[in-house]
Amino acid sequence: MGVLHRLGPKLLAGTASGAVAFVGAELSFRWYLERSYGRAVETYSNELYLLEPGTDHGFVLRPGAKRTNNIPGTAPPGGTDATWSFSIDDSGRRAIAARPDASDPFRVVALGDSYTFGWAVEDDEAYPSVLADELAGEGIEVVNAGVPGYSSAQEASFAAAHWEALDPDLVVLGFVMNDADPGRNAPIPPELRYRLASSWLWEELKLRMGLADGPLGCRIQRHRPVLEQFAEGAPERTQCRQGLEALARLCADRSVPLVMFVFPGVPKLRKSGYPYRSVHELVVQWGEELGVPTFDLLPLVEDQTNGDLIVPGDGHPNAETLRRFTEPIAAQVRAYAPR
Repeated sequence: MGVLHRLGPKLLAGTASGAVAFVGAELSFRWYLERSYGRAVETYSNELYLLEPGTDHGFVLRPGAKRTNNIPGTAPPGGTDATWSFSIDDSGRRAIAARPDASDPFRVVALGDSYTFGWAVEDDEAYPSVLADELAGEGIEVVNAGVPGYSSAQEASFAAAHWEALDPDLVVLGFVMNDADPGRNAPIPPELRYRLASSWLWEELKLRMGLADGPLGCRIQRHRPVLEQFAEGAPERTQCRQGLEALARLCADRSVPLVMFVFPGVPKLRKSGYPYRSVHELVVQWGEELGVPTFDLLPLVEDQTNGDLIVPGDGHPNAETLRRFTEPIAAQVRAYAPR
């Protein structure tokens, strides 16, 4: 007892000293990451994206952006690659040619990622544009608020930050299989990257030393397979669910209906089967729990293989697939629009 009694104060002092040192290292590490993020913001330049520092979504589409894009690997012998173009209007949304015929139209805002934006198809082939054409003459306006690279958490943050400009009467959310994956199209604020971590330094050390069981969404932003992201207890699953909850709460607080459509990961549709069926079932269950009408679009295409459904050389849904997805969306919009 005498030895322990004499060592006690030394152990206590050593522990306190170690704790102080770790706190100092933690603060220094956070300072370094914040400085690095600030420099990345200062030097960031992108034709399509505009940074919104200090937000959980991080970036938006650049107003007025226009670009023609090549699709690599599509060139015939001696020819050139196929192309597609996008146009972003002055409000920072992908252009839709159809205009409502009413002075005070029922406004439908389509939220989502690259599937909603319509990556690899022309402006008039993106599903919100097809939806606007389908509803022409019915006093309904459609806004394409899809942003390539967004996760569910970013979609919720974007909607909250831009609610007044969006001014929706109905929000249609397109959920895609990678919506639990943290966005990487622009510099990520460290407080967002490490949002699930009590210690940023300890999370980094665990990853660097190989002590972590796969990278958390709050770590280095490395990709993990979709099924791992949606496994019970996965941090990406937690953040995805929190994003959907935030969007549902935002719409409910403003008495605006929210409808969700679950898009299949079309590149994974093969004769051997489709691996993400369990994710579809989980998201539909989440919709029920949140009181959000949720519709699974997988039955529309599950009998086909991906070659019939995707843009050759890219992997996103082709124009015909997007048109097929639009039909049930139009039916739901009509159910909410005033007669």
